[in-house]
Amino acid sequence: QSTWGPLLLSDSPRQRLMAASKVTSTTIKQAIQRWEEKTGRSASEAEKVTLLGLMPPIRNMDANLSTLTNVRHLGLSTNAIDRITNLSGLHHIVTLSLSRNVIKKLENLEPISGTLENLWLSYNQIDKLVGLRLCKKLKQLYIRYNKVKDWTQFEYLVELPALEELEFVGNPLEANLVAANEPYRDMALERLPNLKRLDGVPVIHDDIDEAPAAAGPADDGRAVPATVAGAEGRRGSIAPGRGSASLRGSMGGNRLAASLGGAGGRRQSIAPGRG
Repeated sequence: QSTWGPLLLSDSPRQRLMAASKVTSTTIKQAIQRWEEKTGRSASEAEKVTLLGLMPPIRNMDANLSTLTNVRHLGLSTNAIDRITNLSGLHHIVTLSLSRNVIKKLENLEPISGTLENLWLSYNQIDKLVGLRLCKKLKQLYIRYNKVKDWTQFEYLVELPALEELEFVGNPLEANLVAANEPYRDMALERLPNLKRLDGVPVIHDDIDEAPAAAGPADDGRAVPATVAGAEGRRGSIAPGRGSASLRGSMGGNRLAASLGGAGGRRQSIAPGRG
């Protein structure tokens, strides 16, 4: 009994459960080690590193991120990160994925503002966008289902001259406007006229003097509707709102509406974006 007692105790499910309960997070260093073991590659030399959905989750973006000296795409989605920190060593980063975390504030993006083009932040708790204003090269922002409530915050996006693609659906600002039958999509495009894609739907340039071009596949394999580049740069949009579509042109402010007869009047989303 004296021989087997300690052995059984140390190996019992209860003991293993108690030990596991003390491990509340995975560190960046541990996550990188797991990635290297899985891929057989050196993280310090890799251009793409994805540390996604770890158990236990990553909670802190610690200083070990600086070891990823060559990374261009860093994936940290589906963890439990609550603050954006320690980005100063990521000198080549183009894409940063932080969707499905618990981030409340956009901060500490200055060190990567000179290279960052794609920022994926959907499904967090962000209510202010002022922290983006230095990211002048940002082309793609996925910020679905956060907590942005008013146009004051939305208009910080006007300060991003390179922004081409925005996913914003699910924020209180958008949800409240749609519930009130307000033209959210038109209002957003008036503020951001250079967008090429809003909430997964391409913004269409129309010109009555030219025939539509043939549709073709997007770079990521998704089909995209045909577009026509108007000689006068008039901008139109096909909006997925409440079973109808609107075509908006700048000439005389004319508006054409065509019913799509969406079942139940529910809003349809075409080709949802990543993030």
